[in-house]
Amino acid sequence: MSNILRNSISKQQTTDSLQNELQLVDDYLLLEKIRFEERLQYAQHIAPETLDIPIPTMMLQTLVENAIKHGISKLEAGGFIEISSELKGHQLHLKVKNSGQLHTGDRHADSLGFGLKATESRLLYMYGSEAQFILENHQNAVCATIILPINLSKS
Repeated sequence: MSNILRNSISKQQTTDSLQNELQLVDDYLLLEKIRFEERLQYAQHIAPETLDIPIPTMMLQTLVENAIKHGISKLEAGGFIEISSELKGHQLHLKVKNSGQLHTGDRHADSLGFGLKATESRLLYMYGSEAQFILENHQNAVCATIILPINLSKS
């Protein structure tokens, strides 16, 4: 818990390496594992060549928190979170996939909550049209994908 608090308070940079952001997420998921016990399964499929690529600070953490809040915590049996990264050409594809389904209810299908809207806005601000944020149902899961240009990333 101290690692999470220290990182969230001390991070002043707009980006950090994927490796550092994954460590923060690992610390967070260790805490959530105590809460959910066997109801939370977690896996990473990280391409080693992506670990040093800068990504927006705390963005991955936001996606994982959303996966817990709107996915895992709503399912009686719990579920899984899977984080993956890969290079495709000059782009980093970073995915957070979790058990559950998108439920838009009475809201418009394109509407997002505050955290996800902030993610979209931040990507637009930092990378312009070169970055993408995609949120979609994928079989029995929700997949949040961030696509970043690696040649335009700022530190």
